[in-house]
Amino acid sequence: MRLKTLKVWLFLLPIIGIIGVFLFVQSNKNISELEEQHLRSVEAIRNDILLALPDYYSRVEGYILREAFAMDPDSTFQINASGIRDLLKGFEPDIQSIRFGTLDNPTTEKISLEGNRLTVSDLTLAIPVSTIQQINNLAFYEKFEAQSISFPETLIVTISFDIGLLLRKQENNKIFDKFFLTDQDGNVIYPNSDFGQEIFKPHVIRQDSVGKIHSGVYFEEVEYSGNQNRFYVAPIPLENLQLFAVGTINQNHFLKVGLRLNFKLLSTLIFFLILLIASVPILGILNLSKGDNLTQTKVLQLGISLMGLTLILGFAISFFKNQPDPVENSIAQQTQIEEDLNNKLVNYNSALSDWNNNEKVLLPFNEFILFESNGLAKTIIFKHDSLTFNFNKEKSPVDLRTRAYFTYFNSGTSGKNHFLNSHYSRGNGELESVISMLNKDGDVTAVTFGLNSLEKLKDQYRYLVIKEDGTILHKSDKITSPISNLKEGVNANSWVEIETLMKKNRDESQHKAIEVPLYLIGNHYTGVLSQISGQKFDQPIWLFFLVNHNVAHVFSSLTSLEAIILLAFYFLSLIFNLILQKFSKDLTTDFGFKIFFFDWLKPTKNNLHKLQYLSVAYFLFAGLLLAIYYLEKLNHIQLVATLVFSSSLISFINLATSKLSKKETEANQPLIPPYSLPTLVYSVLLGVIFVKYDLVSSITALILQFASALIILIWVLKVRGKDLVKNLIAPNQALPTFLISWFLVIGFIPGYLIQSKTQLFESQIWDGRNQIDDKLQTTRFKEYEEARRSLMVALTDPFDPKIKEFIAPDQKSFEAAWAGSAGNLRLDWNLLYLALILGLLASLIYYLQKIIFFSFEEEYEDDFESSEQLLYICSIDSSHLEEIVGKVFSQIDENLETIDFLIETLDWQFKLDETKDVYILKNYHCLADPLDSIPILERLHDLEKKIWICSGKQWKDIFSKIKDPLDKVRFSETFSDFSFKSLAIKNEPILKDTSEEKTEVLLKSLRHKKAFYTNMWTEMSFEEKMVAYAYAKEGFFNINRKEVMIGLAQKGILVQKSAEYEPKRKTKNDSSWKEWRLFSPVFRKYVLDHSTEEEKEAFKRYEKKNGNSNSIQISLISFVLICFALIGIFDKNFFSEAYTYLTGSLGLLGSLYALLDRGLGSLKFGKNSSNS
Repeated sequence: MRLKTLKVWLFLLPIIGIIGVFLFVQSNKNISELEEQHLRSVEAIRNDILLALPDYYSRVEGYILREAFAMDPDSTFQINASGIRDLLKGFEPDIQSIRFGTLDNPTTEKISLEGNRLTVSDLTLAIPVSTIQQINNLAFYEKFEAQSISFPETLIVTISFDIGLLLRKQENNKIFDKFFLTDQDGNVIYPNSDFGQEIFKPHVIRQDSVGKIHSGVYFEEVEYSGNQNRFYVAPIPLENLQLFAVGTINQNHFLKVGLRLNFKLLSTLIFFLILLIASVPILGILNLSKGDNLTQTKVLQLGISLMGLTLILGFAISFFKNQPDPVENSIAQQTQIEEDLNNKLVNYNSALSDWNNNEKVLLPFNEFILFESNGLAKTIIFKHDSLTFNFNKEKSPVDLRTRAYFTYFNSGTSGKNHFLNSHYSRGNGELESVISMLNKDGDVTAVTFGLNSLEKLKDQYRYLVIKEDGTILHKSDKITSPISNLKEGVNANSWVEIETLMKKNRDESQHKAIEVPLYLIGNHYTGVLSQISGQKFDQPIWLFFLVNHNVAHVFSSLTSLEAIILLAFYFLSLIFNLILQKFSKDLTTDFGFKIFFFDWLKPTKNNLHKLQYLSVAYFLFAGLLLAIYYLEKLNHIQLVATLVFSSSLISFINLATSKLSKKETEANQPLIPPYSLPTLVYSVLLGVIFVKYDLVSSITALILQFASALIILIWVLKVRGKDLVKNLIAPNQALPTFLISWFLVIGFIPGYLIQSKTQLFESQIWDGRNQIDDKLQTTRFKEYEEARRSLMVALTDPFDPKIKEFIAPDQKSFEAAWAGSAGNLRLDWNLLYLALILGLLASLIYYLQKIIFFSFEEEYEDDFESSEQLLYICSIDSSHLEEIVGKVFSQIDENLETIDFLIETLDWQFKLDETKDVYILKNYHCLADPLDSIPILERLHDLEKKIWICSGKQWKDIFSKIKDPLDKVRFSETFSDFSFKSLAIKNEPILKDTSEEKTEVLLKSLRHKKAFYTNMWTEMSFEEKMVAYAYAKEGFFNINRKEVMIGLAQKGILVQKSAEYEPKRKTKNDSSWKEWRLFSPVFRKYVLDHSTEEEKEAFKRYEKKNGNSNSIQISLISFVLICFALIGIFDKNFFSEAYTYLTGSLGLLGSLYALLDRGLGSLKFGKNSSNS
């Protein structure tokens, strides 16, 4: 497995590439759409200015006509015309000259720019000839100092006006940071505050570096006021004058808005990476190789990892289950708006249907208009004191013949007798709606009004009332873009989708709400289309309710961050419990060896009863926690305190139910072990403090303490030492079941409840609920509110008023939320997913148990028969081997020849006696060159002699030392007919004086048998030494070294704990785990104290060269850091640029270290040195 790390990176790099490409594609799509929207916005401004200019001309025409008709000789007409003039006196254009002209002498208008004022010369107004002849009188000449001519047909004026008058509609435009109008040299002419500044060099047509011609709207990056900005430019051709509309966006803000990933994708990816970080120790265990040592630290990290993993899983499930659906939450508001708008339209329709009904003036309106057939206003009623003006068919100062709400009925295409439209007022820039209808007398009547919806909703939600062609009839205050048609605000594809949906769903009998995903100005929206039923207008009317998901995402992000902080506090309390338990218990054996911190978790027979009992108890305890959450009125801080208190009680239960020690019996063991007292004191103090500061109610504290005491008492009085629960859980499932129940009660459930309760707390603030029971007294919420506000202000861009109100809430709402809540424990989530997740977690724990607490079958081959012709016996106890061999051949009438290679040398002086029947070759492993024995073995084999080879090393270890391939073939061919057996060492129990300490006895025994252990250690192979040393130091075996362990077990060096002194075969009915250990504590002491520094360094080199665990963990952490850096690159709201580069650099350095240390460094560029 030398290239395992390199292979891991060959797997991870494509994943990084895929994630990077996916994030790039999405962010690039967002940037492109945001770019297009800004270009459409500046183009819409350009088009609006081009439309505003002729509209201004029309206003000038109206002004001149009103002034002229106010001087009409007809006194009645003059009074009405003067009244209208006085009502509209707010508009007085600067007319520099006015004269009459003829149709055969046309003029060409010219526009000039002087400062920020436009002057239009020789403008021919669009006044009918008949009207010109009506105003051609002396009073008009005197009023406007006009020159008279015979038979005037046209009216020609020169006017001057501030260019800002063309931009009234843009006064509420919040799309751009700044908006400018510039001349052709790039000098600002609007607004006045920046007048005269040269901000850039505009161009109408431009050519890029490859010669491609570009025209129309465009953008370019400009450094403006010391900051990089994006200038969106639209050329504005005004007759002979060239101007430019320029909208600016700060580059950093643009990237922050544009580089914003889909929230579901982002949250899923982040949770996956967090799970991966939490699972790093788990993955390290799963990827153990033969070169890795399984240490107590790794096993403890595995436990902490599983604990963190269950916390995160519970948190994640609650997060995705309780994630607010802003579309569903806004259904009530949508219905309110629909009903309110429908009622208003019905009222205006009813008022128009009966012109003579005087109650119509009670409605909020601007004007009621009754038209003549030629488009002149016959009767007009103004909202100001309900003034009514009447005119005759020939003359009227109000000429509306070109307005769409009149021409609709004269176009011959009208299919309905009701028309509804809206337009922006040039006076105040606000939308003004108009309904016109053809009444029963054949007259056209109209009413203009502001189509206002509910005041309490229009400044809180974004919605539009639109016609089927996209014309905007009404928009809420939160929509700041002054677009006139929906197609100006969305891209072409989205508009086609919306238009098609409206056309295909016109049937009012089935009221439907149709959702359309949109991307607007860097925010993800869902547009909800619903038809407003009621009157039949020229086109169906739709409510287009916009739900900004980014607002809900900010809520989810902030509440999740708050919950994560609380979860971290709870996790630290669990770590503190572990530390307290660690220092409360002596973690050394009587012989001075290190004991595993959670030694009671080993699924041995002595521990099975406890694991089985506590599994049931903790499942019940989990139910108790859920009941407390559901029934008691808690806020999220009180919930965390309750969970911290309960986790301390769980720690106490684990220690208090520890197994009996060897010195203690059922009769003399105390109720609880002494080492559990510190944990008991800690939990009691914790409960007292929490109760005193109202973090945990006294009833809850008593219930939890009573439940803990009950679990311990039942264990002591009924279960301990008995088999009462053995049939509930199978022995091989006891540990996984216990771990599931334990991590459920301290991990999964707390993670779920903390997120759920925190979100519930913040939801009350978000919704503005401020009802509180006067009997409840909430305390100490102000400090928390200030800390919460400071954190959220530092981390959030409050781009929406709803977010601002959430960050700095009404104190009554916060106090009401602080009072806590009960319930909110629904089972409406898909239980199949929950069962699947818990099932996968249980499978993972079961598999990890099989890795750490594994076992194997061994065969003690101590049955030797003299009839065996060719036999290779491995035993490191030569005296025991001699005893067995002597016993086998003691009653056989055969001549034996013993050759001891410890003293014999196979050189030219060696003479083989071929007259014997049996040849015993002792200490075969002591041969300097095992190939020297081949001629002798072949000779004896040809003579059909019986050959028994006795060796302190296994045949494969001797074979591995032969380097030449031909010699290997020859050596293996020689032994092809041999049988191979192992003989376990004969070990005696330690004899000791009871008055001596075990450590003293251990040292005496070591001095007594030091030579024996030294010989045994010398005859062990490198891998056998490594296995023995790793266990002696840590107390764990690596499952990937099972083959070596089987060899050690056959030699008797490894024995089962229940068979320390006499090997016993495992019965088939016994399914409990058997713990393997070194055959003697004396030998374990020898291994620890007498392993040379060279051997220890060789072990480290072997682990570094062949181990995977550490390098794979480094690779995974590096992978996570690189992924976080990728998120920071493609989502500017996630990381600042500095953190992005720091995270990415650490990830790259970690990956390079892993590759150089384990991957590339293990490539073969020459001969490998021996491990030993």
